[in-house]
Amino acid sequence: MLPSPQKHAFCHLDGPDCITHLDAILGIEKTRLIQWTPGAGQAGALNRPWYPLSGRIRAAGRGLWLRVTGDNLRDIVQRTEPLVRRYGSHGVFLRLPDMDQREGDALLAPATMHGG
Repeated sequence: MLPSPQKHAFCHLDGPDCITHLDAILGIEKTRLIQWTPGAGQAGALNRPWYPLSGRIRAAGRGLWLRVTGDNLRDIVQRTEPLVRRYGSHGVFLRLPDMDQREGDALLAPATMHGG
């Protein structure tokens, strides 16, 4: 095995079958960020059934990258606010739909109140 020139790495977990590998991935010290997507036909990554998984990742000191979907700003805020309240905004990275500056500022306001 050759030494890796990378100081940090991230891992993409796609679907429930990948969860069985989480402990091994968390055991790799260089892994700093885990992107989680539940996969086709599953509840979205921000839904409560996935909170234990998000909690394991955050408790291990790793960043969590999630995709946020929504039809409008209100929907997006409703999806993101419970997760941000629970885990704070540090170490939680959200891939958001396109929006204008006003919508972005409105979305960031709750995160700022809960540890941002």
